[in-house]
Amino acid sequence: MAAVIELRDVTRHYVSGGARTAAVSHVDLTVEGGELVAVMGPSGSGKTTLLSLAGGLERPDEGRVTVLGRDLGSAGGAELDDLRLRDVGWLFQSPGLLSILTALENVALPLQLQGQPETQWQAAAQAALESVGLGDRSAHRTHELSGGEQHRVALARALAKAPRVLLADEPTAELDSETAESVAGLLAAAAASGIAVLVATHDETLGARATRVLTIEDGRLKD
Repeated sequence: MAAVIELRDVTRHYVSGGARTAAVSHVDLTVEGGELVAVMGPSGSGKTTLLSLAGGLERPDEGRVTVLGRDLGSAGGAELDDLRLRDVGWLFQSPGLLSILTALENVALPLQLQGQPETQWQAAAQAALESVGLGDRSAHRTHELSGGEQHRVALARALAKAPRVLLADEPTAELDSETAESVAGLLAAAAASGIAVLVATHDETLGARATRVLTIEDGRLKD
């Protein structure tokens, strides 16, 4: 398959206390559709910054980031917003659900923001919940769901818009081993469907499911 995510000689600096530090340094990375690539490394090694660059949340100071053929360094704000809304799904360590909404309504939010008609977003959100084994929990609000169910709702939200890229930042860090295995399996299934999946993790369970495992240390990526 063709490359979906490409980073070429990418560096991103932060300034703290007058010191300038490279959170990501001269990184080269390609992720194709159908791959699950796990980036592993200690806290502070640059994993989250790498995902933020790949998803257009941050711009590189040096080098080039291309997603679906678009140069994110030169893309305008509206173009980046559209990319994130339509083509990039995000999964974070915290589910980030809105407590006043049902599971179905949480999953449907990105679809509503896209302007989909109600019948379309309802069907897509319900299908996404069923794909993560929560079709019978669609009417439940956040406080009525277990922690593992909340994480699966968050994954359904990321998948409902049929993204071409899925970025997951420590998605199993707060989960018990059984639920972590379930989420890892769902991420592997997403990759098998043709999505380019890039995961930052400490979890060997996710590493075992990955197409490739890379390590990052002091902002430098290694095979």
